[in-house]
Amino acid sequence: MVPIEERPSADPRTSTTIHGVSIAGDAASIAGFLGEPADHPLDQIDFTWVEDEEPGLISVEFATAHGPVTI
Repeated sequence: MVPIEERPSADPRTSTTIHGVSIAGDAASIAGFLGEPADHPLDQIDFTWVEDEEPGLISVEFATAHGPVTI
């Protein structure tokens, strides 16, 4: 377990940002939900469309002061 003072949420001034996400599902449906084009739904975040039996969020990549972290 990470001590509370070391968690990114402990300091709202963190430089950690979401760099990219991997999503499974129909790109057109998800883009329609987001209100953005399927080829690049959000300009500031890299999207990777993944083939999977179940639609949903596969992973999130964070850009941190110590390098990228993928969850």
